[in-house]
Amino acid sequence: MVEASLDPLMQQKRLQELESAFVEFARMSEGLEASYQALQVQVSDLTEELAAARSERLRHLQEKEQIANQLARLLDALPGGVVVLDQQGEIQTMNPAAQLFFEGISEGQQWEQVLEQQLGQDDPVLEKDLVLRSGRVLERSSSRSQQDEGEILLFSDVTETRKLQHNLNQNRRLASMGEMAASLAHQVRTPLAAALLYISHLEKESLDKDKRLKIAGKLR
Repeated sequence: MVEASLDPLMQQKRLQELESAFVEFARMSEGLEASYQALQVQVSDLTEELAAARSERLRHLQEKEQIANQLARLLDALPGGVVVLDQQGEIQTMNPAAQLFFEGISEGQQWEQVLEQQLGQDDPVLEKDLVLRSGRVLERSSSRSQQDEGEILLFSDVTETRKLQHNLNQNRRLASMGEMAASLAHQVRTPLAAALLYISHLEKESLDKDKRLKIAGKLR
């Protein structure tokens, strides 16, 4: 009888435990649902941020590529020569003007060897000039990075400029010589004029011996 009377109580207790477990499960399910929703929002936000970052990166890459293309076209259009060297002095690249200045130049060559082959025997007018075997005169300048990653050499064709400077200097020297000759002529002309005057006096027959000797002394 006692056991029979406990069965309904046990059943009720189990029902209450099941109800509590169900309520707890429902509560946890709601929490999981809320967490899932929040996670979905975060995933959506991160996806948008990633897409924006990727789009921004692609934009930067496109801008850099555009700048690189512009610089490449600029180098090709430059009348001056550009030669890029690495840390070991090896030629990395050059523009068409440099290939025109230095015949046979190519990537991978040592710059000092190229200079040895290209330089002529004439001494340059200025220290920064290069006189090539072809007769071309190039003005050289360089730029080295702070990290010592290499060197960029710039060359300008100053052949005609140096010729004009040479002609100008020569004309100046000739002008100086002309001025000196004119000064000497003036200095010589004055005593010659006096000598000619004395000679004209000596030609006079009316002069006595004393005056003639006096004039001859002045003439001497």
